[in-house]
Amino acid sequence: MSNSKALVPVLAFLTDIALAIYSYFLATDYEQYKKYAQLTTQDPDFQLQVYQVLVQTLTFVLIIFLFIHLIIYVLYYQNKKFARQYVRFYLIVAIVSLAISVVFSFNIYLIMAAMAYAFCLKNFKTVE
Repeated sequence: MSNSKALVPVLAFLTDIALAIYSYFLATDYEQYKKYAQLTTQDPDFQLQVYQVLVQTLTFVLIIFLFIHLIIYVLYYQNKKFARQYVRFYLIVAIVSLAISVVFSFNIYLIMAAMAYAFCLKNFKTVE
């Protein structure tokens, strides 16, 4: 297998990890959470419990997401047709989603992630 074929799943997975970490820290900002939680309830104990459930759920979902993508990228590297189709679809959707996100919140991390996925998609087409 060529190095360029390994580049697509490795770079895509590293970008997935970076976006998962970014999403985790963005969503687990407790001070930001408290601002919105105070609109629904004034009980600080309840707010904290809901926040802890939010963090646990987010952590679980991100771990499952990364695990499934790791399996998909390994299958992609092994040239499985469904994995190649999934990766191509995922890259396109990720680029479009990140481009829309950049329009609403100009963020260098999102721009870098979109560029990494675009690079993967470009190399995806040349590796077929």
